[in-house]
Amino acid sequence: MRKTVLIVSLFFVTLALANPESRLPFSTVFKGRDKFDRIVAKAKEGNWAALPLGERTVTVGREMVGTRYKNYTLEIDNRIEAPSVNFLGLDCWTFFEISLGFARMLDEPQENWTPERLLHYIELDRYPRASPRDSGAVRDIHPCIGRRDIDPARCNAASAPASSSPPAR
Repeated sequence: MRKTVLIVSLFFVTLALANPESRLPFSTVFKGRDKFDRIVAKAKEGNWAALPLGERTVTVGREMVGTRYKNYTLEIDNRIEAPSVNFLGLDCWTFFEISLGFARMLDEPQENWTPERLLHYIELDRYPRASPRDSGAVRDIHPCIGRRDIDPARCNAASAPASSSPPAR
């Protein structure tokens, strides 16, 4: 019995040592809580949740106009990849990503309009089929863009050749 307990204990100690912390501190992955809270308050006051998703995304984006530009916003750690939000500094990708994630978050009940929930939507957008620790989120779309010799049925609507898309209005 003692031997079994010792082996099980050693197993868990080894597991803990072999799997270092896989999450970054909240203060690293989320910056600008005051700005987040101000935008949430405006969203409640203006009933942004009633707007169509596109209008909501633009409305959130307008609230971030004037935020300083920041390089390397996705490189927050050199060993752990994680979804992140920084309302204090944005690049073009994180500006869009936060606007869309925030707009999607507004579909939820107001008690879920939290930084953690926004991070959830950021993670869904960045890693649509996998977690950051899984490399299964990437798909080769090269055969689907602009080549006439590829069957468009192999491609989803977002990556289908332009000739199969309805005309813009």
